[in-house]
Amino acid sequence: MSSEKLIFYNVSDDYINYLRKYGDEKVLFNKPEDRTRPYVGFVLKINDMDYLVPLSSKIRKTNEVTTVIPNTFTETQKIQNEKEKKFPDKIATIKFNCMIPIFPDVIKKIDLEEIAKDEEGENYKNLLIKEIIFCSDNRDKIIKKAEKTYKIFNENKPYMRGIVESCCNFKVLEQKCKEYQLNSFDEAVATAEK
Repeated sequence: MSSEKLIFYNVSDDYINYLRKYGDEKVLFNKPEDRTRPYVGFVLKINDMDYLVPLSSKIRKTNEVTTVIPNTFTETQKIQNEKEKKFPDKIATIKFNCMIPIFPDVIKKIDLEEIAKDEEGENYKNLLIKEIIFCSDNRDKIIKKAEKTYKIFNENKPYMRGIVESCCNFKVLEQKCKEYQLNSFDEAVATAEK
């Protein structure tokens, strides 16, 4: 399912709730209280499974410098004028530590034109376009960082404890993903037989 081009998706509420209830509470809520839209992400192939890597589109109002650790990746806009800005604006963070295994039935490709129905939607669409451009330009780095996060979690070395503890339990989530997919198939067959 993973393709050369990074495409943004939403994930079904039911699937997110299932993973949080039976898999790992570190899985991000699909719609945090302060947002009306579900989080977005793109799909990568890791350990022979498709993983959706979520983005957080919260824009910080300050230009503070942050330390980049293996499970985070800060997106930045290009500086137009070196004299105007000391640091580039942060537009989003790729949350590798919160990536989740998925399958086609639980994700939906984002329609940018459908989003842009009002001024707020147009602004959100423009933000997503910036994120898509950034992710496409940095695809190889993103894939390596996702694979590195997965490896760090599974190796579980003592000196990486902080990163490991911030990650979702990828192995448990892979098992729950397969269970959910099997349950969905069984329900579809039962419905078809009625």
